[in-house]
Amino acid sequence: MLKKESNLLQTLYQNKNDFLTASDIATTIGMSERTVRTYIQQVNEKLSGYGAGIIAKRGMGFKLEVSQADKFEQYYQTQIISNKLISPKVLIENRENYLLTRLLLNDSSVLFDTLMSELFISRSTLSKVFRKLKQQLLPYKLTIQSRAGKGVYISGSERDKRRFIMAYFFGQNYVEFVQEYLGDTHFFAGIQLEAITLIIIEECRKAQLNIQDFIIQNLVLHLALSINRLQKAISLSTNEIRHVSHATQAYQVAQGIITRVEALQAIQFPQQEVAFLALHLVSNSSTATAAQEMPPLILEAEIRNCLASSEQYASYHFSEDTELISALVAHIIAMQLRITNGMVLVNPLLDKVKSDFSAVFQLTQDILSSMPHLSAKPISEDEWAYLTLHFMVAIEKAKDKQPIRVLVVCATGIGSAQLLKTRIEKTFGKTIEIVGLHGYFDLSQAVIKDVDVIISSIDLDHLVFTVPTVHVSIFLDDDDIKKVTDIFDNLRPHANPHNAEATSSLTLSQKRQICQQLFSSDCFFKTSETQKSKVIDSLLEQLAQNEDDTYLTKMSEQLKAREQLSSIIFSDSIVVPHPVVPQGSTAKIAVAISEQGIKWDADTDAVHFIFLLSPSKIENPHLTIATKAIVALLELPDIQSRLLKVENFDDFLDLFLSLI
Repeated sequence: MLKKESNLLQTLYQNKNDFLTASDIATTIGMSERTVRTYIQQVNEKLSGYGAGIIAKRGMGFKLEVSQADKFEQYYQTQIISNKLISPKVLIENRENYLLTRLLLNDSSVLFDTLMSELFISRSTLSKVFRKLKQQLLPYKLTIQSRAGKGVYISGSERDKRRFIMAYFFGQNYVEFVQEYLGDTHFFAGIQLEAITLIIIEECRKAQLNIQDFIIQNLVLHLALSINRLQKAISLSTNEIRHVSHATQAYQVAQGIITRVEALQAIQFPQQEVAFLALHLVSNSSTATAAQEMPPLILEAEIRNCLASSEQYASYHFSEDTELISALVAHIIAMQLRITNGMVLVNPLLDKVKSDFSAVFQLTQDILSSMPHLSAKPISEDEWAYLTLHFMVAIEKAKDKQPIRVLVVCATGIGSAQLLKTRIEKTFGKTIEIVGLHGYFDLSQAVIKDVDVIISSIDLDHLVFTVPTVHVSIFLDDDDIKKVTDIFDNLRPHANPHNAEATSSLTLSQKRQICQQLFSSDCFFKTSETQKSKVIDSLLEQLAQNEDDTYLTKMSEQLKAREQLSSIIFSDSIVVPHPVVPQGSTAKIAVAISEQGIKWDADTDAVHFIFLLSPSKIENPHLTIATKAIVALLELPDIQSRLLKVENFDDFLDLFLSLI
């Protein structure tokens, strides 16, 4: 179906309960009414065999009428989603990967015209891509050759091809992820992941079995976990696998892989492990279509819809990660085969995933459980843990792609400021973007807008910003680098944003002790007052107890100075006034809660929470912990709602403890 036909059908489908005039359709899809009528005839002919048709009524227009919903739905998903997903843009973004997979990973030759057609590009554009690939292949002594009748292919020794495959497809990918993030556990001790990867590549290439890099990644992980199970004397269920014949190419390749891995690891696999491994291969084979419960294209569409919906509550653009989508398609197809065969898959990483990566584990279930073809199936936690690993990889990749925006603050001259900036750039490279270099008194709301973190040679702990600050020396020594790295790790997108700031190693008793030092019932009240100045005066009067006679005057001046420096309005409902220079003998926080709302300025007239900070002139060991909790409160509307309803100080304290 042509793109314009697809757009027309999609417009009618989205308005299937109404008649649309030719003018309405023309406006929606950007073509003339005459062209619309032409395409309606063409689409109607194509729909005739799929349980649907376009009816026309004089004076009303056109309407899609479906007589066989199941039959039409599958056709619609295939046609519309294919136009949306398999687009030139997607292929453009993955040209290099596509060509290297086609020519090198699958060790095949392809006609130039065929590649032009598959990639939707001209001969000159394809030639440019190949010139770029030649530079990448050169260090590995590989060349791109072409021959009449055979097409274009990559020439070189098998050893050099394997070296390039490992570097390109797996250099910073799945295997290293497993080693780095899970390799410190006992699960992968003594398991040669890189050697296993090479065995899989060689056996698939030898059998000329077309296979994608994400399938290889799945096989590496599966075999590593299988070896771990055998080392622990844990075995798979012995249920019969009916859909993988010993005569199939997938089974023969799986047998070759298992035989070599047995020799490599000095271990004996049970026969059902060969069949189980074949499931991963058969899911990528054209012979698997009959065993699949739905076409991969429709499965991909469902996954993309779920991923797109997840972006409302997760800090990632999963729907733009083509590698994640490809891996999920392959994994879920194999998982369906396991479920169909009644296979019970034991995942030795389940406990670790649930304990150390609980947010991603829950996020995976939240996203994929809404898929129509999975929602009705009983999926075990072991299977969910396997799916979670794909999201863990996607999250790690996303972290590397999003540079952290840094503001550098210095008190001294431009020379020292440039030194600190240079040290930061040299240490953290492309993972950061320095958006500004400013002196302490140059700080303003405009300066810190769109900044992720402030790195300062001045101690800013007594000031509160909506972004974290880290105090370093202008030489950025090893201790400074560790502090900055820790801040950066916490800044990375969280799978569950609500838990981003809520995790703490402190015990409940320690949290309560900190809060009791900073908060008190005397400096807490609910108010019906709507004027900002009167509420601030009331809070300051309470904070002034046990302070010197100049405290009130100086604090008032300092609060005004801080508000001129940059905004203390953290959200429409939360403000955090505090001084530029500490004035207190001890660190304290006064709190006012207003259900009605306090008018703060012309743009903010419904402030419900005022946290007035009074840092100590001596030391403030726990103030940062409290301010982080206040920042966490910004992203927790449910906790805000509960705080509005508290009746007394003890109830407030109990709720605030949950934020630390």
